[in-house]
Amino acid sequence: MQRSTIGVGPALRRARAARGVTLEEASRDTRIRREFLVALEEEAFDRLLGDVYVRGSIRSYATYLGLPSDQMVHAYARFAAAPAEAPAPTGPP
Repeated sequence: MQRSTIGVGPALRRARAARGVTLEEASRDTRIRREFLVALEEEAFDRLLGDVYVRGSIRSYATYLGLPSDQMVHAYARFAAAPAEAPAPTGPP
């Protein structure tokens, strides 16, 4: 199944690359584990430690990279609030 992006991850990745910062440097500077930074950049939010941690990590990472953290968190919040796709019915009602 292909994952759609909400734009937060690619924006974080582009900003990090534009500043010439490695994941290791970002991890050291933000004190967010490298694997969590990777998860944020890949928008694999389910690999993080819950919604509150995701929001805090996005805010910290975006601020570190000079991005508008409120906008980034808001984009994630819209994604998190969206209802999950319901499975298609498999038989008669």
